[in-house]
Amino acid sequence: MSVSTEPKKRRAWLAALLSLLMPGLGQLYNRQVRLALALMVLAMLLFTPGGWLIAAVPAETVGPVYAGMLLVAIAYRLFAITQAAIRAWHVKVISLAWFNRWYVYIGLIVVVTIWESIVELVPVPSIDGYNSPSGSMNPTLVEGDYYQTRTRAFVGRLPARGEIAVFRPTSDPDVDFVKRIIGLPGDRIQLLEGRLYINDVMVERIELSREEAASLPQYHPDDQINWEMLPGGASHLISEVSDTGYNDNTLEFVVPAEHVFVLGDNRDRSNDSRAGLGFIPLAGLHDKPLFIYWSADKSRIGKVVE
Repeated sequence: MSVSTEPKKRRAWLAALLSLLMPGLGQLYNRQVRLALALMVLAMLLFTPGGWLIAAVPAETVGPVYAGMLLVAIAYRLFAITQAAIRAWHVKVISLAWFNRWYVYIGLIVVVTIWESIVELVPVPSIDGYNSPSGSMNPTLVEGDYYQTRTRAFVGRLPARGEIAVFRPTSDPDVDFVKRIIGLPGDRIQLLEGRLYINDVMVERIELSREEAASLPQYHPDDQINWEMLPGGASHLISEVSDTGYNDNTLEFVVPAEHVFVLGDNRDRSNDSRAGLGFIPLAGLHDKPLFIYWSADKSRIGKVVE
């Protein structure tokens, strides 16, 4: 490695900024080559596989695993930034090496970005983040919730009745929706006077007391909150204004092959398979919500989505 004899002052703020942009760059700026390479390689090996790990763990442990990975990421980033700044402050000036050039730093950022894009193409479930811009899934997901999902969650399998899925419908292929899967291929689905029927059998529901309902987020006193018991054992809360709304009496829907029928948990305030969305192709289901990682209601942070 050829080294320039040109002395150059090191600026602590610039070293910190470079490591903020990409851990290791501040160390390279300070000519700490081994540490710089270690931090860069650690980033490439740790964080994308870390997403694979989070996606693979059971739902009941995904929150703690995510929190642990987040703490590791924060500590790693803080170390890279503070170490680079302190080192630059102490060394004051260095003799520049061939790699102490702005175009080398930019080139490394481009290489790492390309690497991350390539790794994302690996057909392994990972994680992704979404937010709830509306209350169509209230009380399961409320407006202001930010949640992590498992990608490729439905590849190679038929979803279970009651699972929640993120998808893009054929009617609106540029927008992500999140709804609950109610009907599977071949099922007959109908709503009569607000009650859900699956294959001519009325789905059981149990109304929550006013006291129980009032403890839920974004609860409105005019809403009725019920536990809905789907065939197969899955149960979840739904919110309704009444049983006489526009979508509370429907024709019978027969779910085609390779499709599912979806409903929002906020039954009277949801655009779903009863209306504009229609049946959702199995191939269009791409993510499964895991847990809420941020919310305007801080008590919801860490809540498993089910």
